[in-house]
Amino acid sequence: MANFMNSAVACYTEQGPSAYRGNPLIEALPPIRTHKEVLDYFKYLPDLNIEEDLKLPLEQRLQCVFDIDDVIIPSPAVFEVEEGLSAMLRRGYLSRSPYDPGFRRTALNVRKALSTAPPPPKHFSKTTLSMLVTGVSGCGKTTLVERLLEAYPQVIDHRRYKGHSLPLKQLVWIKVNASFDASLRGLILSIFEAIDDALGTEYRQQYERAKATNDSLIGVLGQVFMTHYLGVLFVDEIQCLLLRGKDEAKLALNFFLKIGNVCKVPIIFSGTYAAVTLFSSVARNARRACSAGYHDLKLVEDATDPFWNQWYLGVLWKRYQWVPKPLPLSPEISSEMFNLTQGIMAIVVALHRACQIYAIRNGLESVDIETIKKVYDEQFVMLHKALAALRSKSRAHLEQFEDLLPPKEQLKMLLSPSTSDVLIQRLTEMRQQLLEESSI
Repeated sequence: MANFMNSAVACYTEQGPSAYRGNPLIEALPPIRTHKEVLDYFKYLPDLNIEEDLKLPLEQRLQCVFDIDDVIIPSPAVFEVEEGLSAMLRRGYLSRSPYDPGFRRTALNVRKALSTAPPPPKHFSKTTLSMLVTGVSGCGKTTLVERLLEAYPQVIDHRRYKGHSLPLKQLVWIKVNASFDASLRGLILSIFEAIDDALGTEYRQQYERAKATNDSLIGVLGQVFMTHYLGVLFVDEIQCLLLRGKDEAKLALNFFLKIGNVCKVPIIFSGTYAAVTLFSSVARNARRACSAGYHDLKLVEDATDPFWNQWYLGVLWKRYQWVPKPLPLSPEISSEMFNLTQGIMAIVVALHRACQIYAIRNGLESVDIETIKKVYDEQFVMLHKALAALRSKSRAHLEQFEDLLPPKEQLKMLLSPSTSDVLIQRLTEMRQQLLEESSI
């Protein structure tokens, strides 16, 4: 069934750069956003009436605590990832205008070009942009990319452009999770399914039981990409390709290289640090393979980081507590929460929620350091070893958890991290808006 909740009828506006003019696929996209617009859209802080919630019976108050899971707090990387996505989406359409005779000729031959099995290309072509987003599990990679993608209609229905008939459905983006089936065939079928979910088609059902080879299926998939003008393909949990072994992982990555070279479809890869090993071992030119940016969602370094106290923990602690007498966020509480969670946002949220539930069930008026330690010791046992490894900063301990260790010698092959000046500028913008938010 088609996802009509995120579709729109084309409304054309100039995007700014002269190169984008006259291309209906680009002009149908929302305007390029400012940093303030990105931040306003991205963050989500539920406006709750905690005072009223506190009057509810215990069983109902416990339900309220799960509103914490809806909180979305941006990291400084949100601006750079959004800028990369904005550029790769628009520039990916530059050579794929429906009015370009050259593109139409390419589209007619794409199935043949993809169905053959020549030696895999060594790197993405210069005109194909791609992005890699990495970080530890729970740091917010998927939420970051998904929320930025959802700022665009997934499907745009074109009818007429500048007085001329233009009957087409533009598929702006799709997401596929590589962890569902790490095999190449499973990945191809998952992409067909993602297209079906967006457009209401039945490609997966049509080809799932077919005896076609993988190369033939790739050819069909490329034809579908061209027919529906796919803007961006988001591949999440890319490190899971390694589950089927290095040979299968190479096949899958070569598949993406072929799609990028032939169809000119930009790709966003997201995964844990194991994904860096995957890319550096297969792509000969890793810098070009991440031509729209490599973004490492690093954790905050310690509890004194203003971002930790003002945004991550600060927002959760100050705005979302369902105990009668919440304590202020002291340096001691901040330090303990950081020590136990190591700044991983998913764990911060889970521990904060668990502490609120424990306090409500046991009739506590406040959540203090003793409560936090007790809940962590009893309910987060499965995470103790991994978090202890992060706490130790010991390479020997971190190597036991591949997803936690960023291999620096391989990261250097990718795009260089942003300069400190740029990061300071991004943080300054976010802190300034925080000061303007009177409710925080």
